[in-house]
Amino acid sequence: MTFILVGSFFVIIAVYKLVSNRSTIKSGEYTVATVVETKRRTAGEYVAYHSVLEYKVNGKTYKAESGGRPRPKYEDGESVKIIYNKQEVEKIHIIGDRVTYVVAVILGLVGIIMLGIGLHMHFS
Repeated sequence: MTFILVGSFFVIIAVYKLVSNRSTIKSGEYTVATVVETKRRTAGEYVAYHSVLEYKVNGKTYKAESGGRPRPKYEDGESVKIIYNKQEVEKIHIIGDRVTYVVAVILGLVGIIMLGIGLHMHFS
């Protein structure tokens, strides 16, 4: 039963990430952000770099973080083209960045495999 629950959770999160990102891309506004900082995060031996982006919408400054990468993709001070969600300005998509898609696909595949194992165990 645990495999079914965890697998379902992963699939739901994957679908949510894809739909949310697609919505931002379809109905968002284009602008340019500046990389103001690169954060280094570790989890055991895994190291991920997140770029902190700063951008303005209607005169107000916002900050958002990119997805984690094993190496920094952007330099501090670099300009990056983004799309922000008009209703939730803090939600952005970096143009040309595929991290969200890769994470969603991996979560979805792991979820489907776990669901399959759980269903097989349940009905065997």
